[in-house]
Amino acid sequence: MCALRRSAWIGLALSLIADLGIAAGLAAGVAAAPAGQAAPVPLPVPYIPQIFNQSRCTCSCNGLACPTSCQRTNFNGHNNCGPAAMAMLVEANGRRPPALADRDFVAQLRQAMTGQQDGPCNPPTDWPEIDKGAAAFGLCARDHAKDIGAIQAMTERCLPVIALVSTSPHSFPGLDNPEFHRDQSGTFHDHFIVIVGFSGDTVSYLNPLVFPVPNRGNALRTTSRATMISALQNAQLGDFGRGYGDPIGGCDGVGRCNQSASGSGSGAGAPSGPPAPVFDRIQLSLGHDCSDRRIAIYFKRPEHGSFNERRKVTLEAHPSPGRYVTHVVEMPAIKGWSGTIDAVRIDPVDNHGDNSCLFGLSYALFKSDKDVTGRFYPFYEHAGDIGRPLGRLLGWNARTDRLRDLGPCCEPNGGPRRSWLFEVIGDDPWLENDHVDLVTGRD
Repeated sequence: MCALRRSAWIGLALSLIADLGIAAGLAAGVAAAPAGQAAPVPLPVPYIPQIFNQSRCTCSCNGLACPTSCQRTNFNGHNNCGPAAMAMLVEANGRRPPALADRDFVAQLRQAMTGQQDGPCNPPTDWPEIDKGAAAFGLCARDHAKDIGAIQAMTERCLPVIALVSTSPHSFPGLDNPEFHRDQSGTFHDHFIVIVGFSGDTVSYLNPLVFPVPNRGNALRTTSRATMISALQNAQLGDFGRGYGDPIGGCDGVGRCNQSASGSGSGAGAPSGPPAPVFDRIQLSLGHDCSDRRIAIYFKRPEHGSFNERRKVTLEAHPSPGRYVTHVVEMPAIKGWSGTIDAVRIDPVDNHGDNSCLFGLSYALFKSDKDVTGRFYPFYEHAGDIGRPLGRLLGWNARTDRLRDLGPCCEPNGGPRRSWLFEVIGDDPWLENDHVDLVTGRD
């Protein structure tokens, strides 16, 4: 089941990244592929289901809590069609965290979208949460579709589309397991699927709610264009579908998320468009009580063998015990912040150590001066997960064995936020991500 009741649930979603200025339309416009080049049908999107054994609440949830007497085991990943659909796009874009089972990956997407753990009282997700899930894994928002023609145009540019469909058998005959989408009153709810191509009158798609769960080799479903139009038009008013991330079927002429619309070439026939964003700012949300207020940000390109003092920017962050402060650091070209940055290191006390202090980090955001997102790493997503160092699932490693969950705290408006906390005792801890792979927009 993937119920979607927009008016009832949007207000309940936690806006964990509202202060970042991340919105839909992070990368507006997609250039058409060159004439004569066809996108493959279907596009190579891996299938990820939403169906897993999990607890289900058979009575009314109290907020996000389910009374123990009402909990039952259920194989249906309750209201996880949005997270599962986005998980497919994240993996198709090569951004799936390693060594993570499908169920845990879908749960991670739900937390990125809503700020809530996966569980028996999952609320539905809507387009704002889908946008947050894309931003959390560095997938730019490409385009919104108000009709099936716009969806087809995106797939022809090698961009799979998350689409919202009605699950009623009258609207979408042939949809797998329609009974899973009906509540106790008999109402069918809307559902997110991934559309991966058109061939004549046939539409290919992936449905995250299929039982028995298919393997990746036989998960593809097809329907007629007329049926898909009916399913799209009978879902709630709003976008039919949205595209995210980079082209995955080999199309040329479609800009990467962090490059201009003309792609890597600039010869004749390259499409025109707005200038590419320059990702020259790093925004950090942090708090500390260290006497050494210097926080160093090291970076390097693939041709650099190691981090170097010449490629370092220092942030002077005043102590802020008990709260987080947002800092924006400009990365100057004279320091070598150009080309493709493949690795970044953050040193909380700039290599000087401290006798005893605490340093908390909630997120790191790489962006342009227009607030276009290049990379976003929300460390607080993984707080409290036993055995997981800081941001390991987002590609970061921590050099310290004194790392712990800070717990709920510190949001400027008084709301909860989780983060990770360094306990610095006379050593030199640091955080490193050697797979940032950020095209800065500078030559």
